[in-house]
Amino acid sequence: MVDDIVKYTNMYIKSKRSVSYKRERDCRDTTRCEILALIGTLFFIGTKKGSYTNVLELWTTNGTGIQILRAVMGYKRFLFLLRCLRFDDKSTKSEKKQTDKLAPIRSMLDSFVRNCKNSYTVSEYVTTDEMLHPFRGRCSSVQYISSKPAKYGLKCFAMCDAKTFYTSNLEVYCGTQPSGPFNVSNSPTDIVKRLVEPIEGSNLTTDSWYTSLPSIFWGRISHSLELCAKTNWQFPWNFSQEKNRKTQSTNLRCSVFESRKLWYRTFRNQITLLSYYPQFTI
Repeated sequence: MVDDIVKYTNMYIKSKRSVSYKRERDCRDTTRCEILALIGTLFFIGTKKGSYTNVLELWTTNGTGIQILRAVMGYKRFLFLLRCLRFDDKSTKSEKKQTDKLAPIRSMLDSFVRNCKNSYTVSEYVTTDEMLHPFRGRCSSVQYISSKPAKYGLKCFAMCDAKTFYTSNLEVYCGTQPSGPFNVSNSPTDIVKRLVEPIEGSNLTTDSWYTSLPSIFWGRISHSLELCAKTNWQFPWNFSQEKNRKTQSTNLRCSVFESRKLWYRTFRNQITLLSYYPQFTI
């Protein structure tokens, strides 16, 4: 992966050398060692909570900056590499974007996800959810979620180990893709199935947005703990009723699910629906 980044970044630097820079030393080619140093620098800045700090303040020499950064590279070289960083061949980008909105990073993302799957075996407890990576650049996949702290960014769906928090599988939400191999369903049930496809026999915990009867009856997961919203029509109406219910009371039903529109019957005794009415304090 690093070698591909070096290759495509140098191709972009070469195209800009004779156009935007008079001195060759200001836009010299990068190396594998320098890209690894750049990744380490970004990681170290993140551990120091400097993601939203001005770059000049990080490289300052008055004692308030991060001194080790100056030993790695200058701030001008740091900004130059960030501007020139590329993950694919720019000359073929327009052709690839006709079938994939995520074409500029698709090959790199697939390699990263493949390495995540092959490098670690998750425990018996996994969970799936979404996360919004802050981003306000020019990208058709940028989403707005008012409930998130960053508001704008790239939405990713991920399956993580519930014990170690290791990300084993993920996919970036791009909205409606053009016709082609990347045009897949974005329904909650299909997203969960794609995320947990590499594993089998684990205990899955999901949010209410992913909860549905087809995902519960899917046999690849041995146990599933899923939250259920009150507005979910697939589950019995009396489970969402709060009137005349005692505090700290439970409503339990096993094996047979009666929905508002359909009947779902199963003979697997391990399927249980539980409703708990807590005591609210003001």
